Amino acid sequence: QARLPAQYVPRGEGRCQGRVASLKTIAQPLVIQPQGALNSPMLRRVSIGLVLVFLAVHPTQARDFLDGHAAYKRGDYNLALIILRPLAEKGNARAQNDLAVMSLKGRGVPQDVSGAAAWFRKAAEQGHARAQNNLAVMYLRGEGVPRDEAKAMNWFRKAAEQGYARAENNFLILMEKRRAMAPVSPPPTVQPSMG
Repeated sequence: QARLPAQYVPRGEGRCQGRVASLKTIAQPLVIQPQGALNSPMLRRVSIGLVLVFLAVHPTQARDFLDGHAAYKRGDYNLALIILRPLAEKGNARAQNDLAVMSLKGRGVPQDVSGAAAWFRKAAEQGHARAQNNLAVMYLRGEGVPRDEAKAMNWFRKAAEQGYARAENNFLILMEKRRAMAPVSPPPTVQPSMG
């Protein structure tokens, strides 16, 4: 198992106290003051707590993902794995896609085509267009999954609908290939008339 380098501290750890204190001052104006019976100190505390949790968790995951992605790009695959795996396991589609690429290419982990397909599927099911395109390619080639042209078409279409140009191109190429391979029906047999 990979060990954390001494210089890496996940953004969500060790910094929460200062962030929570500063977010309390930011969140105060955001809390809507309910009228009548709903105007209670308990409800205000719950509202503030929900705002703080939302503000504290989501930006942290995004910055951690960027740290992991940057580590991958510069070739520090061990650090990328340390940062991205927990995010992927928590459902971060971008981290799932990056782990799939790492598994597919054997960077930072042993090459595992089936594992890559599983990570691509998790990200694709959340609507991540590059993962959808990559999963479609895997179905088209039968890599890590059984070859299935219909599933490939479906995933290419979903990514293309999001404006992912490569998926649109792949979808159109596959459609054209299917048209070219479609059996040409012979002309109908016409019986001459006897007159």
